[in-house]
Amino acid sequence: MKRRTIHTILLAALLATLAPAAPYDAKLFAEMRWRMVGPLRGGRTRACAGVASQPNIFYIGAVNGGVWKTNDYGRTWNPIFDDQPT
Repeated sequence: MKRRTIHTILLAALLATLAPAAPYDAKLFAEMRWRMVGPLRGGRTRACAGVASQPNIFYIGAVNGGVWKTNDYGRTWNPIFDDQPT
């Protein structure tokens, strides 16, 4: 990569971090609440997907292999593809 390109990227990154954040209306997010999404386990998550037409269903692929599914908004998880690597 050319030196000029690297300097341009670094300058853009610096300016992006120094730029003030755009104001937003806090009421837009007032009803949102934090919740746990994912199996309660020590592994890391590789990928996560939900079903738009069924907001209670999520799938998670674990780094060490296996795919987990929940149909109760993440309260309980069941392995559905546990023997395959990711």
